[in-house]
Amino acid sequence: METERFEEQLRAIPLGTPDRQVRRRLMQRAAKAARRQCRGRTLRWAFAAAAALLLVINLIFGQIHQERLARITGHPGYPQPTSGVAYADGLEQREHLMYELLGENGNS
Repeated sequence: METERFEEQLRAIPLGTPDRQVRRRLMQRAAKAARRQCRGRTLRWAFAAAAALLLVINLIFGQIHQERLARITGHPGYPQPTSGVAYADGLEQREHLMYELLGENGNS
């Protein structure tokens, strides 16, 4: 049999389709998978929105807390910027005090 004639015969054969029940099951599975993907995407966005909302609430609460401390104490509740030399001196003093507390080996 020649190749061309064989190819023509193959093209002439009608292709079968799946049974109606099989097709219905496949469509149901595809619909379930699509719903799961949509639900998962929605859930991820909900978690992201909740996290963003918590961050905003935390920032607002921090500002309110700082303002209350400032009203109570008369100055801001956060430290003023210091020079690098003063900061280094403070760290050195802290190290000295820790050494006195813990001793030479780090044990008291």
